Amino acid sequence: MSDSKPDLYSPVGLTQALVRIPSQNPLQSEAACAAFVADWFRGLGVEPLVEDAVPGRPNVVVRLPGSSRGAPALAYLAHMDTVPAGDGWTVDPFGGEVDGGRLYGRGAADMKSGLAATMLALKRVLDNGIRPRRDFLVCATVDEEGAQMYGAVRLVEQGLLSKDTLLVASEPTGLDLVVAQKGVMWYRVDTYGKMAHAGTPEVGADAMHGLAEVVVALKQAFAELPYDHPILGRASVTIGQAAAGRKTNVVPDHAWAEIDTRLVPPLATAEATALVRAVVQEAAARVPGVKGTVEVVTINRPPVELHADSPLSQAFDEVCRAVVGRPVRRSGFPAYTDAAIAAAMTGNPNCALFGPGHLRQAHTTDEYVPVAEIALAVEVLSRVAELLLTS
Repeated sequence: MSDSKPDLYSPVGLTQALVRIPSQNPLQSEAACAAFVADWFRGLGVEPLVEDAVPGRPNVVVRLPGSSRGAPALAYLAHMDTVPAGDGWTVDPFGGEVDGGRLYGRGAADMKSGLAATMLALKRVLDNGIRPRRDFLVCATVDEEGAQMYGAVRLVEQGLLSKDTLLVASEPTGLDLVVAQKGVMWYRVDTYGKMAHAGTPEVGADAMHGLAEVVVALKQAFAELPYDHPILGRASVTIGQAAAGRKTNVVPDHAWAEIDTRLVPPLATAEATALVRAVVQEAAARVPGVKGTVEVVTINRPPVELHADSPLSQAFDEVCRAVVGRPVRRSGFPAYTDAAIAAAMTGNPNCALFGPGHLRQAHTTDEYVPVAEIALAVEVLSRVAELLLTS
């Protein structure tokens, strides 16, 4: 890890400082990163709300109050946790090294550069003496990479985010405005059979065979769904983990798999769950003596879309014309975010993503973010905030 002290008020320097604080989910708490973020805000003369979403894992929220009670708040969301670094890196995953126009490290793209951009956007608002008409919140959250997304859920439970809040998560979008996000539901499938000697398999019931039937049937069922979203494309299913068996010469009496489904409008989570349950029950039963069960692993995470007339869409268009000379590019996102879960929980149609870096770099070895994109993200997010806070 580099011993150099970064400039904590520059886009690159602040990102480096954040990358150098490991916050690997589930290996570590976000507490150290939260302490840094809270102290950084205090250095601007504002006192953040620091409160555990779950024990030992605090969200950090700064709220600048607006003068108009009726105006919906603007909230920038950025998560502090990353996935584990893993092995095979050619650079220090927590070094924040800059080389060839890229800043490397775990979370560089997903999403400590985005967190830095939201923090610096708030600084810009303060430096420019903006008097907000609407509340402005910058929220650094925990557990976005977890199945339960405790940080964003807690913000909704506290009433800090509502159905009217203008929600922007600074996820790695390559500076596109993401206007549609796939839903994500995870399931655990178990198949149960009967042990037997591999020499007399007919007296047993092969749970692994049952699981294989389930996998093929699920792939086929999702491929045959009629939904084809103009931005997000089609729904999909991935078998992320699977295991079975006790010994090579024993017919397995139990097998299991954890599966990931990606949903597109108008496919609802209830419809997806019903489909998975029906497929598992029917496919497992093709093997005599085998039964299948399904457990929903995640909280409800449906697909979400930004309303076409949202003030967010108009603001990003106007700012991008001024900053880069063209309207903002619009795209979709195949992953789930804090903004999406907040929108899903509240029925909020004003949910968008915009940030530096690219999703294809997220969770990879030698993860990086283009340095130039961090500075552009700060500029755009700052100007969008100023536009929306004064209108």
